[in-house]
Amino acid sequence: MPPSSSHPSASVSSRPLVLLVEDHDGYRRIVRQALECFLPEWTVSEADGVQSAAEMLGQSRADVLVCDLILPDGTAADLVDQLPALKCDQTQVIVFSNHSAEALEPLRNRPQVRGCLMKERGLKELALMIEQTTPR
Repeated sequence: MPPSSSHPSASVSSRPLVLLVEDHDGYRRIVRQALECFLPEWTVSEADGVQSAAEMLGQSRADVLVCDLILPDGTAADLVDQLPALKCDQTQVIVFSNHSAEALEPLRNRPQVRGCLMKERGLKELALMIEQTTPR
C-alpha cells in the first residue's frame, strides 16, 4: 500500500496547516477527521512516516506538526532534527503518543516542541493544543 498523504489544495493554502504523522492508517484517519471537526479553520494533511513527512515538508510549510513518537522509519526526534534543513524551523511540534511520559521527556526541551500529549488524553485536548499555536 502506498504511503498515505494528502497535500492541501491551492484554495486552502492560506489556512494554517497541521501535518499529522501517524503510521497506523485507521487511527490516522480518526485523528484527521476529529481535527477537521474541531479545527474547521485549519487544513489537516497527513503522512505515515518520517520520510513521507519530510518529503511533504520539503514541498510546503506546516504550521504545526503532530507526530507519533515511534514510526516505522524513525522517531519524532528524527523528524524534528530534519526541520531546519527543510526550512521548517518555525514549525511547532506536538508529539502525540501512547508511550510513557518518561519516553517523551527528551523531546520536551527541544525549542520546536510545543508539547507532548499522551493519546489517552484525547483528541479534543490535542485540538485545543493546536488551536493555541499561533501560525506564523
